[in-house]
Amino acid sequence: MDGRWLSVLLAVFLAAGAVVGCGCGDDDDDDSGDDSPDDDDADDDSADDDADDDANDDDASDDDTGDDDDDADDDTGDDDTGMEARLLLMGEDDERVTSWLETGKGWAKYPIPPSVTPGLYDEFGPSFVAEGAIGHAVWNVYGDAVSNGHDWLYFTPETGWAHDSNRGQAGGAHVVETMFAPAAGTLWSVSRQIMLLDTEDTLYRFIGSIAAPQLGWLPDKDIRSVFFLHDGLAFVSGYSEGEEFLFQLNGTEWFEVPMPAAFVDGAFTWIWLGDAQHGWAVWEAFEGGRKLVSFDTGVISEVDTPAGCEGNSPTQVFGVPDLAIALDRSGPDHRFWEMRDGDWSCRDIGGEQNDARVAHAVVLPNGRAFLAAWSETEPFDAPMIFEVLEDSLVDIAPPDDMATINGLHIIGDDAPAHSMLVAP
Repeated sequence: MDGRWLSVLLAVFLAAGAVVGCGCGDDDDDDSGDDSPDDDDADDDSADDDADDDANDDDASDDDTGDDDDDADDDTGDDDTGMEARLLLMGEDDERVTSWLETGKGWAKYPIPPSVTPGLYDEFGPSFVAEGAIGHAVWNVYGDAVSNGHDWLYFTPETGWAHDSNRGQAGGAHVVETMFAPAAGTLWSVSRQIMLLDTEDTLYRFIGSIAAPQLGWLPDKDIRSVFFLHDGLAFVSGYSEGEEFLFQLNGTEWFEVPMPAAFVDGAFTWIWLGDAQHGWAVWEAFEGGRKLVSFDTGVISEVDTPAGCEGNSPTQVFGVPDLAIALDRSGPDHRFWEMRDGDWSCRDIGGEQNDARVAHAVVLPNGRAFLAAWSETEPFDAPMIFEVLEDSLVDIAPPDDMATINGLHIIGDDAPAHSMLVAP
């Protein structure tokens, strides 16, 4: 290993300083089996947790308007599920791109406003949720073999999606390839200008509503990955004039990190850090072929393909120090790589290998994980959602009107600090 790389990596890392579908915590305390300490009929004493303890669930003071005021506080229709972590699904119904947020009473649709920038056609681009509370997304608009611009969107669970009218364009007639919000109130983007057969990438940092370009001294950039631990510590990788680069942001200054000797002649096309000392990357060689790479307390090494996952080469990885999921989004494959407590294994969602495509994953700090996939056979594109347990997968029924799924985020107190969905 390149000694300079190891010393820099160690210095960088050491310097960096919910329940979904759960029926616990019911707030209806008028039955003897309730989990509340206040099971009497009076709803106005100091121990009571709501102001409506009768059996009637359609009056104005009731805490829900549905049909679940029965004695069971553990069924899926219950109105209080804790909801420290709620799935936010990104996909399409039969008509348009939209989203659905998990609630205690099923899925609530959160429509996505259409693009407003003129162009020949538009595509829904990447999306990102910071700290389980603030979402960002973008419509990319194209002309005839050129990029025409983009429209920023903003999300909160209270208001849903809306046009982010206070945020300017990240580079004129550019489209947004990826974005990263290190924390609520911050946003960075990688924007691409397409001019017939030529492309040029620029990294932008938003200062208020203004996008300020970064790494401007690098010519002819092809930025492949960006990851932030926080607003002052980031890594950006890609190519400049055909040569690989890896830059690190330390506070407000960028400096180049030498590629380790075993990983020259290629670039990191995906980086994900679980914390300051643990993370993963996907390295792609110039001549083709990918490797999953592990960072562990300053040591960088290739991850061996787990038995059963031969031919499955991850393009993206998501995780926390003790749990990670790596996906090959390059084609149909029902398999994925999973790391628990340092050990990698090969898992699948069932069926035949090419019957489905594992599309996206999110891993929570508390060790929970979720997968999104879609069918590659009849019915084509049918959405599939799973919670990933250590010894099984739990099916989660998608919304009735969901036609296909692109990925998922987590909303709530148990959410990861960042949840990112980009193209394969």
